[in-house]
Amino acid sequence: QFKAWLEQNRALAGFNLTESLVQQLFGDMEPHKKGYLTEVDWENAFGKFNWNTQKFDELKETILSNFANISAAFKYFAHCNDLGSTTVEHGDNAISYDNFCFAVRTVNPDRFSERDVKSLWDKFSRSGSLETVDLHRFKIVLGENCRFYGSASNFNKTTNATKRAQSAPMNAKREDVLDKLKHQIKASAKPLPEIFQEIDSDGSGKISALEFRHGIRKLGLALTSREIDDLLNRIDANQDGMIDYDEFQSKFKVKEVERRIESRSRTRLTKLKDQIYAYLLTPRDAFRQFDPDRKGILSFQAFTKMVN
Repeated sequence: QFKAWLEQNRALAGFNLTESLVQQLFGDMEPHKKGYLTEVDWENAFGKFNWNTQKFDELKETILSNFANISAAFKYFAHCNDLGSTTVEHGDNAISYDNFCFAVRTVNPDRFSERDVKSLWDKFSRSGSLETVDLHRFKIVLGENCRFYGSASNFNKTTNATKRAQSAPMNAKREDVLDKLKHQIKASAKPLPEIFQEIDSDGSGKISALEFRHGIRKLGLALTSREIDDLLNRIDANQDGMIDYDEFQSKFKVKEVERRIESRSRTRLTKLKDQIYAYLLTPRDAFRQFDPDRKGILSFQAFTKMVN
């Protein structure tokens, strides 16, 4: 019922929470583990909730986490006129209402209604008394001393390639992140073209930085904005700020050698399972056949002996 209510009311629209996170949210709201929510639980969770404050906080957090500084954020908002594209309407020095609407819908897709966006604009434009918002006003509303922790501009395609090309040298952590993503994609039952099409939400044939960010978040890998940008940089071979299918495939397509190894491994494991049951052994008893010292672990040599 809780999940149905969330979907019906779009209460978490734009967050792309995984099933486990939704379950965790329910558990946090229901601390006594009854298996259902009471009116008291609901009141405790949302009694002090203020949507006007919440939606501004969400927009502010998105801006802080996706831009390196106030100037980069302002420039993007001043130029944004459509999903994933930018153009100059009032120059570099002002954000119009149309610019603002497109920018908000781009950085927080499917999250805010038209009324919500208008309310947010009123906060920046002094309830509509300003036709455009300049950098000074933009700073005041967001907070002069707010801390940005995103990259140079995760949504500016023309500058992304240059900024990402200057990223730090490759290290073990970066390898782990890419390997984790490769494993997730290879483990999927969906073919690679279908996965690409799901991430390419606008059907353009190329994955933008924004689409890539949302696609990664849907996988639930718990990566930081910096790590996601680093991944994009490593997959985007020609550094144009977009990932086409050839670039995507070159990183994640299962090679024939890997496919054969995986197939042989599955065959060996199936054979091992059959042998265990043929000798009427439980998995625990079979494990102990190769762990005579009862250490509870198998060395690589012992594991090799077992599967062979």
